[in-house]
This record gives sequence, structure tokens and C-alpha cells, in this order.
Amino acid sequence: MARKRLGIQLSSLVSDYNIDVFTAVENACRKKHYDLILFEGGIENDNPSEKQQQFIYKHINRNNIDCLIVSSERFNAIEKAVKSPEEQKLAPVPRLCLTETAELMPFIRCDTDAPYAALISHMIEKHGCRKFNIITGPKRHIDTTSRLSVCLDTLARHGIKVDVTRIFEGSYTEEGGYDALDYFIANGLFPADCIICLNDDIAVGLEDYAKTLGFKVPEHFRIIGFNDTSRASFSYVTMSTLSIHTEEHGRAAVTLAEQIMEGKGIPPQTKLSATVKYRKSCGCLDIHDHETDYINAEGQKVPFPAMEDRYEKAEIYTLAHDIFLMQRFFDNLTASLTVQTVVPELKSWFPTLHIRACAAALFERRIFITSDKDFELPSRAELLFCYEEHARPTAKEFSIFNPQQGLFPQGTFADRERTLIVHSLYYDNFIYGYLAFEPGDLPKPLYDTTFSMVANMINSAVMCTERLAVERHQSTMLRQLQKSNSRLSGISLTDELTKLYNRRGVLNFGQQTIDLAVEMGNRGHVFYADMDGLKKVNDTFGHDAGDLAITTMGKILRKTFRNQDVIGRMGGDEFVIIATGIDNAFLPRIRERIDVAADQWYATTKPDFRINISFGAVPFDEEHTDLEKLLAEADKLLYEEKLKKHSRSATKDLLTPPARG
Repeated sequence: MARKRLGIQLSSLVSDYNIDVFTAVENACRKKHYDLILFEGGIENDNPSEKQQQFIYKHINRNNIDCLIVSSERFNAIEKAVKSPEEQKLAPVPRLCLTETAELMPFIRCDTDAPYAALISHMIEKHGCRKFNIITGPKRHIDTTSRLSVCLDTLARHGIKVDVTRIFEGSYTEEGGYDALDYFIANGLFPADCIICLNDDIAVGLEDYAKTLGFKVPEHFRIIGFNDTSRASFSYVTMSTLSIHTEEHGRAAVTLAEQIMEGKGIPPQTKLSATVKYRKSCGCLDIHDHETDYINAEGQKVPFPAMEDRYEKAEIYTLAHDIFLMQRFFDNLTASLTVQTVVPELKSWFPTLHIRACAAALFERRIFITSDKDFELPSRAELLFCYEEHARPTAKEFSIFNPQQGLFPQGTFADRERTLIVHSLYYDNFIYGYLAFEPGDLPKPLYDTTFSMVANMINSAVMCTERLAVERHQSTMLRQLQKSNSRLSGISLTDELTKLYNRRGVLNFGQQTIDLAVEMGNRGHVFYADMDGLKKVNDTFGHDAGDLAITTMGKILRKTFRNQDVIGRMGGDEFVIIATGIDNAFLPRIRERIDVAADQWYATTKPDFRINISFGAVPFDEEHTDLEKLLAEADKLLYEEKLKKHSRSATKDLLTPPARG
């Protein structure tokens, strides 16, 4: 009977809370001998690569997992995507939500309102706090809304009103604590009696930063957090917080997922309880007490488990060694520039970093991501490499397979239960493929950081390999061109005046450049340009001056664009440029470069006239490759540009007579 395959959908393994959630689910899966796959898709709107990261959610289907646990309904984005015909044939993956009220699926919810109110009331009644600051996460976050409401209601019941200036909207990260403290100090709102942090990551960051500024907790101010992450009990000033019993959540989620996979019904919601833990940050525990973990709601001291303190110190030394290994790993890896050199280097380091298994796949063609167009999982990919600790994979590297039918080909990994973490491989707006690895026993944040950087290394190696292939292709084209030139016996491809390509050269090499760029997955623009006021220059100062204007503009265009771009003169005062790798956002910068160069020429040479140019630019891509059609469209845009300039009388001051003494 096939093993059950469980998926979990998280933003990342950077925050302590996410680490605790993942560890809890992983431990529960191990006891039941389930496979577990983590889909890390980033946080919504947290960076410019949101879509690239969330592309990994396309693998959330029946071919890869039997049930999905989502940490938040916000990460249920896969439901919103337009499905390909292949995806529509698959039954949807059943799912449940962990730690949050959800509308679209069953959920596990921890009843935190009453215990959280008790924690805040404790700060008022036990420690005499009256002046409160509050640090939240993003306002639109469901946790922010519910927790902040409990805070304000509880304080109001004690006759305390918190001014809005004392509520800082940050992020649920350590940086949120740093940013908030800077804000409170800058606005004269610090110190306060107590700072309420809506999660422990914020609280730990706040305490760390305050210590560097000379403030002590709880001597100068007190802190309370939320979630009871691992570091809350191991930081120097342990955190008074609300425990939602993450380990119990993980067990409950896996148990419910098991019932779903067995075809049994589960309740729409499952409620768990939370408990308060009073520690050093509120003042209940002495700062030098290293034996007590926390004081419970009944006032009893709960000690650390046996050997816990000693284990903590050992972890610190181990972590320092692990970071040293990471540094060595990246120092060696950065010397590898191509796919052929990066892959062996990666494999040689996997045993040192305790990587149990790893594989990467590259799509047949990279995918260009836009904000207004949904993406589909391609049907063809190449297995770039595969690695298995103490085993030889039977899948062949560089073989072609269909990722719609599974993450990797059969035989990529040995048939045993495992936990896999999957990352997208992307650069800028292009997605190349994906990477999956099975972590060992190093701390999970190190693996998360390591493989984010490994993904960047692979992306760089792919780009370098492609660039070398282009250079080899261009070298071959150059040799063929030299042979062709000898055969063409005098048919010129160069404009005699500017030494740029002439019309024949533009049409010949321009089309080849577009075809090659599209073949390599790139895009670009075709420019049709026309000098402004050249007829007046010829009529006023003669054709020698006109030739000078044309040759100068040719030099400016050569300086503005790159060596690999095709630049040519079509005749008269008309120029054409075929440039790869630029988008619409870059066009104003090109205009600025041309204007600056023209102004510099005028300031340096002091001629009797100025030069300027108008252009129309159209993009080319895999659906628009015909150069002559692109030139016709660019010419229309050029005409519109000329009309706009004419209407503004832009050319009336082109002729600038020299100043008379």
C-alpha cells in the first residue's frame, strides 16, 4: 500500500513560529510514517518576487500529495489560480487550516481570547503597568485584528486608553521590534511601563535591540509576547507570553489529515486551549533564575526539563560551527560559474551539510511572469541533477520528464519516507525551474538560508551558461559572416558615413538577433528613430554640417546601446536599433542617456546647431518576431512622437546661432 503523502504550505522557515509549526507537523508525520512536503511560497506582497515564489504552489495536486495543511487561509492562493486542462482532470487536494479561523476549509483554532486578556490584566494588577505601547503586524492580517481587539478591550476594562500614536504597525518579525523601538524613541513614546508585542518574534527583536541601546528588561520596561516560540524560553530575558501549544496543534492537524485521507468526515472546526506563561520579561521570574522555565496561571514554578540548559549551550556552539560550514560552502561555490561546474561542487558539499537528498529540475523554456497573466506548470522539464545520501539514484540526470505528473522522474529518490522542502528557481521575472531537498539535523533556518542562496547560485550558473552559449553562437555567426563577406564580393552591409549597419545589415542581423533572443527566452525592443530638424541644419549650414549631425548621432547611439545590440542607419536621418533584454520601464532612461550625450557634445564642441532625435519603440517576444512588421509598428509610433513634438513647437529652437561679442 502506498505511503500517505502530506503537504504543508508555509511562507518560509525564517520565523520562530513557522519553524515550530513545521517541526510539530514533521514530528507527527514521522510517528505515522507519512511523507511530508513543505511548499514555501513566500509572504503575500512581501517582496517583488511574490509570483515567482508562489509558482511552487502549482505542484499542490493529487500527483504529489494526498492532503494539504495550510498555516493560514491567506496561503490558500492555489484555489484562485486558473487551472490548466491537465490540472482540471485532477480531483482537488483536500485541505485544512492550522491555527486560524477559515471559511473555505476545516480549521483548528486555539481559544486565546480569555488567556490573553488574563496576561494583559496581570501586567496591570500584578505589576502596576498603566502606560502601554503596542507593536502589531500588518493591519490586514487576521491575527492583528483579533489580538489587537483583545488588547484594547482588556485595557479599556481597566480604565486605560491607548493613544493611536502608541500603536506601531510593523511586521511579525524581529525587524518589527527594531523598527518599533526606533519609532517610539523618535516620537518621545519610550520608555513605557509595558510594550505588548503581538508575537514572540517581535518581542525577542525588541529586547535584543533595547539591550544594545542600554535599556534593560524588566528594569526599564516590561514586555509580553504571543505564541511561546522556542526562543521565548531560551532568550537571555525569557518572554512572558501566551502558549498555543504548537506541538499539540501539529499532532491534531496530522490526525485530522489522516481522517480526511481515509475518507472520514471531520468537524468544520476543532478548538484547542491556550495557557499563560509568566517569565522574566514581565518581572515574575528573577533575571538570575536559570532553573525555572515559567510560572503558570496557578502561580506554580515549572522547571526546565532535565539537561535543557546544558543542551542550550551545546546548541549555541553547534550553531556557530554550522554557520562556519555555510560560509566555507559559499566561498567554494562562488568560484563555480557554469552549470557544469556548480553541480559537482554542490554534490561534494551535501554530506558535510548533512543534506540527505536533493534534486533540481529546469523547465524546457523559462517562464516569463507578469502581474496580469496567470502561469501554467509546463509539461516538459529536465532533471538537472539528483543526489541521495548513501544511495545511487536510478533516474538519469539531464533526462526529460513531465512535471505535471510528479515533482521528479521515478527513481530520482530512493523509496523511503522523507520530508522534502521545495524552492522555485527564478531570476527577475523569469522562472527556470525548481529545487527540492531533504534536510538533515542542522537548524532549519540554516537550511532555508542555504538553499535560497543555492537557488541563486544555480540561476546565476544557468544565465552564465546561456551567455557563453550565446557568445559561442555569435562567434560562429561571425566566422560565417566573414566567409559570407568573401563570397559576397563587395556587397556591403555597412553605412559608409556612420560605419553603422546599413539597411541590408539591419534587416539581416536584426532578424537573426530577434530569433536568437527569443530562442534563449529573452525579449527586447525594436526602435525606429528620426533626427529632429536635420533639414533646417542642411538648409542653413550646408550638407557638411548635416553629415556632422548624422555621424555624431550615430556615435551617441553606439554609446547609448550595447555592443550586442544591432544599430543601423536606414538612410537619410533615419536609424534603427534592435536591443535585447530591455522592457518598457527602461525606455525613459534611454531617452535620458541620448539627451545627456547630445548636451555634452554641444557643450564641448560649441557648434552652430543642436541635435536631437525622436523614436518609436515596440517590444518583441515569442509571439512578435517579424522584424519588418515590428519596424512598421515602430515607424507609426515615431510618427505620433513627431506630431506631439511639432504641436509643442519643440524644434523651433534647434538652430542656435553663436553668441556675438
